[in-house]
Amino acid sequence: MLRRGLVVMAVVGVLAGCAPEPTEVVVELPTEVPGGVRLAWERVRGADAYELVFRRVTGSPICTVSVAASKHPEFVVQGDSMPTGLPRFYQVDVEVRAWRKGEPMKAMGNRPFRTP
Repeated sequence: MLRRGLVVMAVVGVLAGCAPEPTEVVVELPTEVPGGVRLAWERVRGADAYELVFRRVTGSPICTVSVAASKHPEFVVQGDSMPTGLPRFYQVDVEVRAWRKGEPMKAMGNRPFRTP
């Protein structure tokens, strides 16, 4: 019985290393913070950076921001230092895409929010 358990653990370990690339970035609800809005998302396994594309609700891009990967990735949109081109008090969509070694991964997610 012990041997069968070890074999199962070995197979699961091998399969975990061959897991398919994630296809979704789970973007949390925006949170108001002093002076701005905090955007956070779940970390994507294998990602070393994230790209945030702010879009009008029509889908046309406004601006792009790069964020380094971390255990708890996030970006705070500050009202007094907005990314270039991003208007204040505006309804936009943010697209978060994971990157690895300078190449976009399949994983991405979207969330609408109002800029501070």
